Order: sequence, then C-alpha cells, then structure tokens
Amino acid sequence: MDVAALARTLAFTVRLPDPAVAGHPVAAAIDRAVPSGLIEITYDEFTLVELASSDGASPVIDKRVGAGTTVTPVTVGTRPGLWLAGEPHEVAIVDPDGELVHDSVRRAGNVLVWEDGGVTYRIEGLASLERALDIAVSLR
Repeated sequence: MDVAALARTLAFTVRLPDPAVAGHPVAAAIDRAVPSGLIEITYDEFTLVELASSDGASPVIDKRVGAGTTVTPVTVGTRPGLWLAGEPHEVAIVDPDGELVHDSVRRAGNVLVWEDGGVTYRIEGLASLERALDIAVSLR
C-alpha cells in the first residue's frame, strides 16, 4: 500500500498526520465514484478521509444526525469544525449535478470534520475530541 502513489492520482494535495502523533497508515483507497476526489486512509486507531470540492464549489459533504448524536462546534488550528459524537450518522456526498447521494457504505461514529483550502477532512473512529484534534493539527 503506497499512499503517496495513490495521492499522486488526485487533483488535490493529500495531507497526512505526523507519524509521531498518528502512527503509519495500514491501508488506503480512492473512491473513484467521487469526481472531485476522495481518499480514505486507515490507521490502527482511526480513519482519515479527505474529500475535495469541485472547482469554485462549496464543500461536497452532508451529514445527517439523529437524536443520539451530539454536534459540538470546535476549532481545528484556525479553521471552524464540528465534533460529532454518539450514535452513528449517515454521510452523503454531493454529486456533479448538485444532488445529495447517500452513501450506504460510510456510516461513522465519532467524527471530527472541518474544511481547509477546498478539502473537507474527516477523522473517524476516535473516542475523544482531544485525540482527534491532536491528529488534525499535525496534518502536513
């Protein structure tokens, strides 16, 4: 598994967390169904998803949460973000026609999500916001 080789096939710069903070990736995959570009990088304790917006478009992700999920505004470095914790929630992606396409494969538990430079980042699967923020601010 070569994350750098996969990253070179995308039209945006893939950022990885500092290995001293996050460890090394154990798997990576690109979702070719997402025209703007999506890479999912799996680590031992979490998954990092990076999703590019189309040129000139707003972020291309939508999250639907139920009563069992809390949504907390946070700051990731200098960027606004959200910490979603509790029950798993649904993820949807905006297709090239602007329609929401619900992804029955990606269902996430605790998630830190933020946007920076036309890329939406998600760190999924960590129990604590503090750990997610440590990883997020180490992205290079």
